[in-house]
Amino acid sequence: MNTTTPDRFTKASCRALMGDIIEELQTLAAARGLTIEAAGGTFSSGEVSMRIKVSARDADGVPVSFSNHATMLGLPGDCYGAVFMSNGSRFRVSGIKLRNRKYPVLAIKIDTGDTYKFPVAIVRQSVTGQGGGQ
Repeated sequence: MNTTTPDRFTKASCRALMGDIIEELQTLAAARGLTIEAAGGTFSSGEVSMRIKVSARDADGVPVSFSNHATMLGLPGDCYGAVFMSNGSRFRVSGIKLRNRKYPVLAIKIDTGDTYKFPVAIVRQSVTGQGGGQ
């Protein structure tokens, strides 16, 4: 944890501050069966506004809303964490963003840990063996 106080905010100091805040709140969230993550924000030289996302998870660690959202998109409700191939790389389904109509499925590239967006058809084809796609 960085305990120095900046005289003005920079992108780096805001990221460090958000990291410290999330780290401190993890224990509180875990005690209540929740997960917490940074969700963006804005800053100027003298002020920072940060957003924090708090999510409920079931006993298996799956976001409570995931099954409903997956079903709405025509995916199996239990596909959270499913591994699929795309362009020669392996990905793990990690979430759904309904607001992104073209690429609503979020998946983590297993080799790098980076998050990518996918269309439903590619994930459906890989997870269930049906549907259109590449």
